[in-house]
Amino acid sequence: MSELTPRRLGELMTEALERIAFVITEPCDESDLPLPFSPSQRARISIGGVGCATVWLEADDGFLCEFAAGLLGCDPDEVDPTAAGRDALTELANIIGGSVVVELGGTDREYRLGLPEALDPSAEPAPLEGDGAVHCLLASDEGAVRACFRDDSAAGDRPADADAGGDARAAA
Repeated sequence: MSELTPRRLGELMTEALERIAFVITEPCDESDLPLPFSPSQRARISIGGVGCATVWLEADDGFLCEFAAGLLGCDPDEVDPTAAGRDALTELANIIGGSVVVELGGTDREYRLGLPEALDPSAEPAPLEGDGAVHCLLASDEGAVRACFRDDSAAGDRPADADAGGDARAAA
């Protein structure tokens, strides 16, 4: 499996957010944020096939309202970060999972993209260190989102839904 850098993961996120919801983000460190990053929603998607990997997303209420509003074409004040935010973050996990597959060589090799899943907000946070995990934190006007990628092939871990879903060979 190809190596995905934190910078490239951030670029994939930035491109997707601008393209699908008109949300502008910038890479940042937690120390750059006005308040400590406190995600209220989490989602993940598994990748199987030639290798296996997992992508996690975590976002705070401000980002979720801004992102969901961009998807729905409404004002952020009209968005419930719990319901609409959870659904929007799960959809973003699906989009980022597809982008990661293409980045890893999915146009030439067969990968399977699992189904995105919303995680319990109190679930264990995404892995930020070790085991081949890379992550990026992006700030928007209203909040922040973190993406984490881990190549599970080396560890011998196989995500439970790695064989679920269709063939994610990029033909688009």
